[in-house]
Amino acid sequence: MNTNFHFLNHSSFVLVRKSTAFLVDPWLQGTAFNDYWRLQSDETSNEKFFSFIKSKNIDTLFIWLSHEHSDHFSVPFLMSLKKETWIKKITFIMFDFKDGRVKDFVKKQGFKFISIKTGSNFKIEENFFVRGGIVNRDSFIRISIDGFNLLNINDCPAHSLPEMNHINSFLKDNLKIHMLASQFGYASWLGNQQDVKKRTNESKGYLNSLVKQVNFFNAEYYLPIASFSYFAKKENFYLNKEQNYIGSKNWDKLLNSIESQIIYLKPFDRLSLKSPKIAQNEIEKFENKSYWKNLFLSLKPQDESKPSTHNIKETLDTGQKYIENINKRFLFTPRFLSKRHNYTEIKFYIKDLKTAVCVSYVKGCYISSNDNIDISINSKDFNFLLQREFGFDTIYIGGALEIFGSIHRIVSFFNFQVYEREGLGVKRPFFTLYYFLKRKFITKEVSEIPID
Repeated sequence: MNTNFHFLNHSSFVLVRKSTAFLVDPWLQGTAFNDYWRLQSDETSNEKFFSFIKSKNIDTLFIWLSHEHSDHFSVPFLMSLKKETWIKKITFIMFDFKDGRVKDFVKKQGFKFISIKTGSNFKIEENFFVRGGIVNRDSFIRISIDGFNLLNINDCPAHSLPEMNHINSFLKDNLKIHMLASQFGYASWLGNQQDVKKRTNESKGYLNSLVKQVNFFNAEYYLPIASFSYFAKKENFYLNKEQNYIGSKNWDKLLNSIESQIIYLKPFDRLSLKSPKIAQNEIEKFENKSYWKNLFLSLKPQDESKPSTHNIKETLDTGQKYIENINKRFLFTPRFLSKRHNYTEIKFYIKDLKTAVCVSYVKGCYISSNDNIDISINSKDFNFLLQREFGFDTIYIGGALEIFGSIHRIVSFFNFQVYEREGLGVKRPFFTLYYFLKRKFITKEVSEIPID
Protein backbone atom coordinates (compact mmCIF):
# COMPACT_ATOMS: atom_id res chain seq x y z
CA MET A 1 0.00 0.00 0.00
CA ASN A 2 1.50 3.32 -1.04
CA THR A 3 2.00 5.97 1.64
CA ASN A 4 3.12 9.51 0.87
CA PHE A 5 5.02 11.72 3.29
CA HIS A 6 4.42 15.47 2.95
CA PHE A 7 6.60 17.91 4.86
CA LEU A 8 4.63 20.95 6.02
CA ASN A 9 6.59 23.36 8.20
CA HIS A 10 8.90 23.47 11.24
CA SER A 11 8.05 20.24 13.12
CA SER A 12 4.97 19.39 11.14
CA PHE A 13 4.42 16.76 8.47
CA VAL A 14 1.56 14.55 7.34
CA LEU A 15 1.42 10.94 6.17
CA VAL A 16 -1.30 10.20 3.61
CA ARG A 17 -2.48 6.64 3.08
CA LYS A 18 -5.67 6.19 1.06
CA SER A 19 -8.35 8.17 2.94
CA THR A 20 -6.38 8.43 6.20
CA ALA A 21 -3.98 11.21 7.18
CA PHE A 22 -1.60 11.17 10.14
CA LEU A 23 -0.58 14.73 11.09
CA VAL A 24 2.27 15.66 13.42
CA ASP A 25 2.62 18.84 15.51
CA PRO A 26 0.71 21.32 13.32
CA TRP A 27 2.09 24.85 13.66
CA LEU A 28 1.45 26.20 10.18
CA GLN A 29 0.96 29.93 10.60
CA GLY A 30 1.29 32.81 13.02
CA THR A 31 3.64 33.14 15.97
CA ALA A 32 4.72 31.16 19.01
CA PHE A 33 6.04 31.97 22.48
CA ASN A 34 4.25 35.26 22.99
CA ASP A 35 5.05 36.41 19.42
CA TYR A 36 8.82 36.05 19.86
CA TRP A 37 9.06 33.17 17.35
CA ARG A 38 7.92 33.05 13.74
CA LEU A 39 8.09 30.48 10.99
CA GLN A 40 10.89 31.00 8.48
CA SER A 41 8.57 30.06 5.62
CA ASP A 42 5.14 31.63 5.21
CA GLU A 43 4.05 29.15 2.53
CA THR A 44 1.79 27.18 4.86
CA SER A 45 -1.43 28.07 6.64
CA ASN A 46 -4.25 26.22 8.34
CA GLU A 47 -6.50 26.95 5.37
CA LYS A 48 -3.97 25.62 2.85
CA PHE A 49 -3.56 22.42 4.85
CA PHE A 50 -7.29 21.75 5.01
CA SER A 51 -7.59 22.37 1.27
CA PHE A 52 -4.69 20.01 0.71
CA ILE A 53 -6.16 17.06 2.63
CA LYS A 54 -9.57 17.74 1.13
CA SER A 55 -8.01 17.35 -2.32
CA LYS A 56 -6.70 13.95 -1.16
CA ASN A 57 -10.22 12.84 -0.17
CA ILE A 58 -9.21 12.39 3.47
CA ASP A 59 -12.06 11.43 5.78
CA THR A 60 -10.02 10.18 8.77
CA LEU A 61 -7.47 12.43 10.46
CA PHE A 62 -5.15 11.45 13.31
CA ILE A 63 -3.15 14.25 14.96
CA TRP A 64 -0.17 13.46 17.16
CA LEU A 65 1.02 16.15 19.57
CA SER A 66 4.50 15.81 21.02
CA HIS A 67 4.13 18.33 23.85
CA GLU A 68 2.41 21.52 24.93
CA HIS A 69 4.79 24.16 23.56
CA SER A 70 3.10 26.50 21.12
CA ASP A 71 5.41 25.63 18.20
CA HIS A 72 4.00 22.08 18.39
CA PHE A 73 0.53 22.51 19.88
CA SER A 74 -1.04 25.44 18.04
CA VAL A 75 -4.33 26.57 19.54
CA PRO A 76 -5.26 28.60 16.41
CA PHE A 77 -4.95 25.40 14.36
CA LEU A 78 -7.28 23.63 16.79
CA MET A 79 -9.84 26.41 16.53
CA SER A 80 -9.67 26.31 12.72
CA LEU A 81 -10.08 22.54 12.76
CA LYS A 82 -13.43 22.87 14.53
CA LYS A 83 -14.85 24.48 11.40
CA GLU A 84 -13.78 21.61 9.09
CA THR A 85 -16.90 19.56 9.63
CA TRP A 86 -16.40 17.62 6.37
CA ILE A 87 -13.72 15.45 8.06
CA LYS A 88 -15.67 12.44 9.30
CA LYS A 89 -13.28 11.25 12.00
CA ILE A 90 -10.72 13.32 13.93
CA THR A 91 -8.62 11.78 16.71
CA PHE A 92 -5.87 13.44 18.72
CA ILE A 93 -3.25 11.17 20.23
CA MET A 94 -0.53 11.98 22.72
CA PHE A 95 1.60 10.09 25.18
CA ASP A 96 0.23 9.89 28.70
CA PHE A 97 1.49 13.12 30.29
CA LYS A 98 0.42 13.10 33.93
CA ASP A 99 -0.86 16.67 34.06
CA GLY A 100 -3.50 15.98 31.36
CA ARG A 101 -3.65 19.66 30.40
CA VAL A 102 -3.61 19.18 26.64
CA LYS A 103 -6.03 16.26 26.86
CA ASP A 104 -8.50 18.29 28.90
CA PHE A 105 -8.27 21.27 26.55
CA VAL A 106 -8.69 19.23 23.36
CA LYS A 107 -11.64 17.26 24.76
CA LYS A 108 -13.26 20.50 25.89
CA GLN A 109 -13.25 21.60 22.24
CA GLY A 110 -15.27 18.50 21.37
CA PHE A 111 -12.52 16.32 19.85
CA LYS A 112 -11.73 12.69 20.54
CA PHE A 113 -8.46 12.30 22.44
CA ILE A 114 -6.51 9.11 23.16
CA SER A 115 -3.64 8.97 25.67
CA ILE A 116 -1.22 6.25 24.60
CA LYS A 117 1.26 4.38 26.78
CA THR A 118 4.97 4.93 26.37
CA GLY A 119 7.04 1.99 25.14
CA SER A 120 4.04 0.17 23.61
CA ASN A 121 2.71 -0.12 20.08
CA PHE A 122 -0.49 1.77 19.32
CA LYS A 123 -2.34 0.66 16.22
CA ILE A 124 -3.61 3.31 13.81
CA GLU A 125 -4.68 0.94 11.04
CA GLU A 126 -3.60 -2.39 9.59
CA ASN A 127 0.23 -2.40 9.26
CA PHE A 128 0.34 1.11 10.71
CA PHE A 129 1.34 1.66 14.33
CA VAL A 130 3.27 4.13 16.48
CA ARG A 131 5.50 3.80 19.50
CA GLY A 132 7.60 6.19 21.58
CA GLY A 133 8.10 7.83 24.92
CA ILE A 134 8.27 10.95 27.07
CA VAL A 135 11.63 12.62 27.67
CA ASN A 136 11.95 15.82 29.73
CA ARG A 137 8.33 16.92 29.19
CA ASP A 138 8.77 16.36 25.47
CA SER A 139 8.15 13.19 23.52
CA PHE A 140 9.34 11.32 20.45
CA ILE A 141 7.55 8.91 18.15
CA ARG A 142 8.45 6.09 15.82
CA ILE A 143 5.93 5.68 13.03
CA SER A 144 5.86 2.23 11.43
CA ILE A 145 3.80 1.97 8.29
CA ASP A 146 3.89 -0.91 5.80
CA GLY A 147 7.41 -1.82 6.90
CA PHE A 148 8.81 1.72 6.76
CA ASN A 149 10.02 3.11 10.11
CA LEU A 150 10.34 6.85 10.71
CA LEU A 151 11.83 7.93 14.04
CA ASN A 152 10.94 11.52 14.93
CA ILE A 153 13.07 12.57 17.91
CA ASN A 154 11.74 16.10 17.62
CA ASP A 155 13.09 18.36 20.42
CA CYS A 156 14.06 15.52 22.76
CA PRO A 157 17.65 15.77 24.01
CA ALA A 158 19.81 13.25 22.13
CA HIS A 159 23.32 14.67 22.29
CA SER A 160 25.01 12.04 24.44
CA LEU A 161 25.13 8.25 24.45
CA PRO A 162 23.04 7.99 27.67
CA GLU A 163 20.36 10.26 26.14
CA MET A 164 20.20 8.23 22.94
CA ASN A 165 20.15 4.99 24.93
CA HIS A 166 17.25 6.37 26.94
CA ILE A 167 15.26 7.00 23.76
CA ASN A 168 16.16 3.56 22.48
CA SER A 169 14.95 1.95 25.72
CA PHE A 170 11.36 2.77 24.73
CA LEU A 171 11.72 1.01 21.38
CA LYS A 172 13.34 -2.33 22.33
CA ASP A 173 12.24 -4.26 19.24
CA ASN A 174 15.27 -3.22 17.12
CA LEU A 175 13.27 -2.36 14.01
CA LYS A 176 15.32 -0.83 11.20
CA ILE A 177 15.12 2.99 11.17
CA HIS A 178 14.68 4.14 7.60
CA MET A 179 14.38 7.86 8.30
CA LEU A 180 15.41 9.88 11.35
CA ALA A 181 13.98 13.35 11.99
CA SER A 182 15.34 15.64 14.69
CA GLN A 183 16.00 19.24 15.70
CA PHE A 184 19.17 20.83 14.33
CA GLY A 185 19.49 24.12 16.22
CA TYR A 186 19.12 25.68 19.66
CA ALA A 187 15.63 26.73 20.66
CA SER A 188 15.72 29.18 23.55
CA TRP A 189 17.61 32.10 25.04
CA LEU A 190 21.29 31.27 24.86
CA GLY A 191 23.30 34.08 26.31
CA ASN A 192 23.10 37.85 25.99
CA GLN A 193 24.15 39.65 22.83
CA GLN A 194 27.87 39.50 23.60
CA ASP A 195 27.88 35.72 24.27
CA VAL A 196 28.76 34.82 20.68
CA LYS A 197 31.14 31.99 21.52
CA LYS A 198 28.54 30.26 23.67
CA ARG A 199 26.01 30.18 20.82
CA THR A 200 28.63 29.21 18.24
CA ASN A 201 29.73 26.23 20.31
CA GLU A 202 26.13 25.19 20.95
CA SER A 203 25.33 25.28 17.24
CA LYS A 204 28.35 23.13 16.40
CA GLY A 205 27.32 20.75 19.16
CA TYR A 206 23.89 20.28 17.58
CA LEU A 207 25.39 19.44 14.19
CA ASN A 208 27.89 17.01 15.70
CA SER A 209 24.98 15.38 17.54
CA LEU A 210 23.13 14.80 14.26
CA VAL A 211 26.00 12.69 12.97
CA LYS A 212 26.00 10.72 16.22
CA GLN A 213 22.24 10.19 16.02
CA VAL A 214 22.31 8.93 12.44
CA ASN A 215 25.08 6.50 13.33
CA PHE A 216 23.60 5.41 16.68
CA PHE A 217 20.17 4.63 15.24
CA ASN A 218 21.75 3.32 12.03
CA ALA A 219 19.32 5.46 10.04
CA GLU A 220 19.32 5.31 6.26
CA TYR A 221 18.22 8.95 5.91
CA TYR A 222 18.10 12.09 7.99
CA LEU A 223 15.33 14.70 7.70
CA PRO A 224 16.02 18.18 9.16
CA ILE A 225 13.04 19.19 11.27
CA ALA A 226 11.89 21.28 14.25
CA SER A 227 14.27 24.19 13.59
CA PHE A 228 12.52 26.11 10.82
CA SER A 229 11.52 29.00 13.07
CA TYR A 230 13.44 32.12 14.04
CA PHE A 231 13.71 34.69 16.83
CA ALA A 232 11.54 37.36 15.32
CA LYS A 233 11.71 40.61 17.29
CA LYS A 234 14.36 43.29 17.51
CA GLU A 235 15.27 42.43 21.10
CA ASN A 236 15.88 38.73 20.40
CA PHE A 237 16.85 38.77 16.72
CA TYR A 238 20.56 38.63 17.63
CA LEU A 239 20.03 34.99 18.67
CA ASN A 240 19.73 34.05 14.97
CA LYS A 241 23.26 35.15 14.09
CA GLU A 242 25.00 32.00 15.36
CA GLN A 243 22.05 29.71 14.70
CA ASN A 244 22.39 26.68 12.43
CA TYR A 245 20.77 26.91 9.04
CA ILE A 246 20.77 24.59 6.07
CA GLY A 247 23.70 25.29 3.75
CA SER A 248 25.82 27.27 6.22
CA LYS A 249 29.59 26.70 6.28
CA ASN A 250 29.33 24.71 9.50
CA TRP A 251 26.43 22.70 8.09
CA ASP A 252 28.39 21.63 5.02
CA LYS A 253 31.58 21.00 6.99
CA LEU A 254 30.26 19.15 10.04
CA LEU A 255 27.57 17.15 8.23
CA ASN A 256 29.74 16.20 5.27
CA SER A 257 29.89 12.54 6.37
CA ILE A 258 26.08 12.20 6.23
CA GLU A 259 25.28 14.68 3.44
CA SER A 260 24.33 11.89 1.05
CA GLN A 261 21.75 10.70 3.60
CA ILE A 262 20.08 14.07 4.17
CA ILE A 263 16.70 14.76 2.57
CA TYR A 264 15.79 18.42 2.08
CA LEU A 265 12.09 19.22 1.75
CA LYS A 266 10.16 22.45 1.24
CA PRO A 267 6.57 22.98 2.45
CA PHE A 268 4.17 20.46 0.88
CA ASP A 269 6.95 18.49 -0.82
CA ARG A 270 6.15 14.79 -1.17
CA LEU A 271 8.13 11.60 -0.64
CA SER A 272 6.99 8.09 -1.34
CA LEU A 273 8.03 6.08 1.70
CA LYS A 274 8.92 3.14 -0.50
CA SER A 275 11.93 4.97 -1.91
CA PRO A 276 12.53 8.43 -0.41
CA LYS A 277 16.02 8.83 -1.85
CA ILE A 278 14.93 7.99 -5.38
CA ALA A 279 11.98 10.36 -5.04
CA GLN A 280 14.38 13.27 -4.46
CA ASN A 281 16.85 13.72 -7.30
CA GLU A 282 20.03 15.77 -6.98
CA ILE A 283 18.56 18.83 -8.69
CA GLU A 284 15.59 18.89 -6.32
CA LYS A 285 17.91 18.38 -3.35
CA PHE A 286 20.11 21.31 -4.43
CA GLU A 287 17.12 23.57 -5.05
CA ASN A 288 15.52 22.75 -1.70
CA LYS A 289 18.77 23.25 0.16
CA SER A 290 19.17 26.64 -1.53
CA TYR A 291 15.56 27.52 -0.68
CA TRP A 292 16.12 27.19 3.08
CA LYS A 293 19.56 28.84 2.97
CA ASN A 294 18.33 31.89 1.06
CA LEU A 295 15.21 32.11 3.21
CA PHE A 296 17.21 32.15 6.44
CA LEU A 297 19.68 34.74 5.14
CA SER A 298 16.79 37.04 4.15
CA LEU A 299 15.12 37.02 7.59
CA LYS A 300 14.52 40.38 9.26
CA PRO A 301 13.07 41.36 12.63
CA GLN A 302 9.36 42.00 12.46
CA ASP A 303 8.24 45.60 12.61
CA GLU A 304 5.77 46.24 15.37
CA SER A 305 3.87 49.13 16.80
CA LYS A 306 5.02 50.60 20.06
CA PRO A 307 4.72 47.77 22.61
CA SER A 308 2.17 48.14 25.36
CA THR A 309 3.53 48.98 28.76
CA HIS A 310 2.39 48.55 32.33
CA ASN A 311 2.90 51.26 34.91
CA ILE A 312 4.86 50.64 38.09
CA LYS A 313 1.75 50.08 40.19
CA GLU A 314 0.46 47.35 37.84
CA THR A 315 3.92 45.80 37.78
CA LEU A 316 4.23 45.69 41.58
CA ASP A 317 0.68 44.34 41.92
CA THR A 318 1.46 41.53 39.47
CA GLY A 319 4.61 40.59 41.38
CA GLN A 320 2.83 40.65 44.74
CA LYS A 321 -0.07 38.51 43.49
CA TYR A 322 2.38 35.97 42.10
CA ILE A 323 4.18 35.61 45.43
CA GLU A 324 0.95 35.39 47.40
CA ASN A 325 -0.48 32.76 45.07
CA ILE A 326 2.63 30.54 45.11
CA ASN A 327 3.07 30.79 48.89
CA LYS A 328 -0.59 30.04 49.49
CA ARG A 329 -0.69 27.09 47.07
CA PHE A 330 2.38 25.49 48.62
CA LEU A 331 1.69 26.42 52.27
CA PHE A 332 4.61 28.87 52.35
CA THR A 333 7.05 26.07 51.48
CA PRO A 334 8.70 28.38 48.88
CA ARG A 335 9.72 30.73 51.69
CA PHE A 336 11.51 27.93 53.52
CA LEU A 337 13.03 26.22 50.48
CA SER A 338 14.17 29.43 48.85
CA LYS A 339 15.99 30.46 52.05
CA ARG A 340 17.60 27.06 52.40
CA HIS A 341 18.76 26.89 48.78
CA ASN A 342 19.52 30.58 48.25
CA TYR A 343 16.91 31.63 45.69
CA THR A 344 14.61 33.75 47.86
CA GLU A 345 14.40 36.62 45.39
CA ILE A 346 14.95 37.63 41.77
CA LYS A 347 15.76 41.21 40.86
CA PHE A 348 14.34 42.51 37.57
CA TYR A 349 15.28 45.64 35.69
CA ILE A 350 12.12 46.83 33.91
CA LYS A 351 13.57 48.51 30.83
CA ASP A 352 10.66 50.67 29.72
CA LEU A 353 10.01 51.83 33.29
CA LYS A 354 13.75 52.26 34.03
CA THR A 355 13.08 50.76 37.44
CA ALA A 356 14.43 47.76 39.35
CA VAL A 357 11.83 45.51 40.98
CA CYS A 358 12.56 42.68 43.38
CA VAL A 359 10.25 39.65 43.58
CA SER A 360 10.82 37.70 46.80
CA TYR A 361 9.13 34.66 48.35
CA VAL A 362 9.94 36.21 51.74
CA LYS A 363 9.45 39.97 51.29
CA GLY A 364 6.96 40.17 48.43
CA CYS A 365 7.40 42.54 45.48
CA TYR A 366 9.00 45.97 45.89
CA ILE A 367 11.08 48.63 44.13
CA SER A 368 14.78 48.01 44.58
CA SER A 369 18.19 49.45 43.77
CA ASN A 370 19.70 48.97 40.31
CA ASP A 371 22.65 46.86 41.42
CA ASN A 372 22.97 43.04 41.10
CA ILE A 373 20.24 42.71 38.47
CA ASP A 374 19.26 39.13 37.59
CA ILE A 375 16.95 39.72 34.61
CA SER A 376 16.39 42.68 32.30
CA ILE A 377 12.95 42.68 30.67
CA ASN A 378 10.15 45.02 29.58
CA SER A 379 7.01 45.53 31.67
CA LYS A 380 4.72 43.71 29.22
CA ASP A 381 6.82 40.54 29.40
CA PHE A 382 7.32 40.88 33.17
CA ASN A 383 3.56 40.80 33.64
CA PHE A 384 3.17 37.91 31.21
CA LEU A 385 5.94 35.97 32.97
CA LEU A 386 4.25 36.18 36.37
CA GLN A 387 0.61 35.89 35.28
CA ARG A 388 0.83 32.76 33.11
CA GLU A 389 1.51 29.17 34.12
CA PHE A 390 3.98 28.89 31.25
CA GLY A 391 5.29 32.39 31.94
CA PHE A 392 9.00 31.88 32.53
CA ASP A 393 9.14 28.96 30.10
CA THR A 394 7.65 31.12 27.33
CA ILE A 395 9.81 34.18 27.91
CA TYR A 396 12.98 32.08 28.30
CA ILE A 397 12.39 30.02 25.16
CA GLY A 398 11.30 33.13 23.28
CA GLY A 399 14.59 34.81 24.18
CA ALA A 400 12.73 37.88 25.40
CA LEU A 401 15.08 38.76 28.24
CA GLU A 402 18.66 39.35 29.28
CA ILE A 403 20.04 37.30 32.14
CA PHE A 404 22.83 38.50 34.38
CA GLY A 405 22.31 36.40 37.52
CA SER A 406 22.82 32.67 38.06
CA ILE A 407 20.59 30.79 35.60
CA HIS A 408 20.29 27.85 38.01
CA ARG A 409 19.11 30.14 40.82
CA ILE A 410 16.60 31.82 38.49
CA VAL A 411 15.26 28.49 37.24
CA SER A 412 14.95 27.20 40.81
CA PHE A 413 12.92 30.28 41.69
CA PHE A 414 10.46 29.67 38.85
CA ASN A 415 10.20 25.90 39.25
CA PHE A 416 7.08 26.56 41.31
CA GLN A 417 5.34 27.64 38.10
CA VAL A 418 6.00 24.14 36.76
CA TYR A 419 4.70 22.53 39.95
CA GLU A 420 1.59 24.70 39.80
CA ARG A 421 0.63 23.76 36.25
CA GLU A 422 1.21 20.08 37.03
CA GLY A 423 -1.43 20.28 39.71
CA LEU A 424 0.83 20.10 42.75
CA GLY A 425 0.09 21.92 45.95
CA VAL A 426 -2.07 21.93 49.05
CA LYS A 427 -5.12 20.54 47.23
CA ARG A 428 -3.24 17.35 46.35
CA PRO A 429 -0.96 16.79 49.37
CA PHE A 430 -0.21 13.08 48.94
CA PHE A 431 0.51 13.35 45.22
CA THR A 432 2.72 16.38 45.89
CA LEU A 433 4.67 14.51 48.56
CA TYR A 434 5.10 11.51 46.26
CA TYR A 435 6.23 13.76 43.42
CA PHE A 436 9.01 15.39 45.41
CA LEU A 437 10.18 12.16 47.04
CA LYS A 438 10.37 10.54 43.60
CA ARG A 439 12.41 13.46 42.25
CA LYS A 440 14.80 13.40 45.17
CA PHE A 441 15.40 9.69 45.61
CA ILE A 442 14.49 8.01 42.31
CA THR A 443 14.89 10.30 39.31
CA LYS A 444 17.23 12.67 41.22
CA GLU A 445 16.18 15.64 39.13
CA VAL A 446 17.49 19.09 39.94
CA SER A 447 15.76 21.48 37.58
CA GLU A 448 12.21 21.35 36.16
CA ILE A 449 12.83 23.87 33.36
CA PRO A 450 15.31 22.74 30.67
CA ILE A 451 18.40 24.93 30.71
CA ASP A 452 21.74 24.89 28.94
